[in-house]
Amino acid sequence: MDNNKKINLGFFDDEEEKEATQNEEKQEIRQAVGNDENPNNINENEGKYIVKMIDIDLLDENDNQPFKIREETEDFLRLKQSIKLLGIKNPLQLIMENGNYKIIEGHRRVRIAKQLGIKKVPCLIVENDKDKNAIQMVDGNITQREKLLTSELVRAYALRFEALKNMGLYTEESKEAMAKEYEKSVRTIERFLKLSSLTEDFLCFIDEYEMSKERGIPKNIGLIIADMKPENQEILYIYLATNNVKLTENQAKEIRNISELTSEKIDNVINKKKKVDKRKNISIPYKKVESFFTSEETPEERIDIIIKALENYFNKAQ
Repeated sequence: MDNNKKINLGFFDDEEEKEATQNEEKQEIRQAVGNDENPNNINENEGKYIVKMIDIDLLDENDNQPFKIREETEDFLRLKQSIKLLGIKNPLQLIMENGNYKIIEGHRRVRIAKQLGIKKVPCLIVENDKDKNAIQMVDGNITQREKLLTSELVRAYALRFEALKNMGLYTEESKEAMAKEYEKSVRTIERFLKLSSLTEDFLCFIDEYEMSKERGIPKNIGLIIADMKPENQEILYIYLATNNVKLTENQAKEIRNISELTSEKIDNVINKKKKVDKRKNISIPYKKVESFFTSEETPEERIDIIIKALENYFNKAQ
């Protein structure tokens, strides 16, 4: 046996060899899918996409991905177990951008593949169309994930709504179309779209509230805060997070109407003392006045007698 011959066990001896191998694979796939101007990986003879095995280290995450990867969820663990036993059956959806592969659909599968030591994953190279890719990303994740955070749905609905508007497919009817597709009411879709005006901190604050109820804000408060300027939202968030304060709807509405917001102004609203009516009911011990009444008067009649007695007293005093 030639001792100088390297045995390929799926690992790389050094970074140069790894990079060279990856470049060869990338070039091979580029030739299969065409140039950057026409990256569709379509076999015209068969009329379908071609699945290619691509080195996982060549894949870049998508910055516009609105969904988080939560490894503790049941659907993530179930997907991981399936991939461990059967491998990745559904190819990832990729686009080619500036010579690199960007994930459109399959971020969780990539995370799991890395955890399981899988080096190559099945992929489809699809058309690099920003709006179509956004819709594909949203629809694929919403249908495949069981429990989504409010922040994820807010980002996803906003991303899809914007893509539909850009494509000119829907105008005012887009909300009705989305509501029908996702089996939601139009009002629910509108509320989620309005929440997209919240800063990222407040979106996460809504998630915190829904998971624990101990911190954060509910969605109805978020809808009020969504009307505020981003800079005012940031000031309010810092105040709430630092002081661990929960807003009421009335407080949120009052703070929303403050144009030049400061911590002091927020503090004034939060700690505003209710006006106390200093007039108090007077209680007279019955034993002290029982000698003035008979057993025949009703309580109302006794009160009238006392009032008349007070009127006579003050009239004489004058």
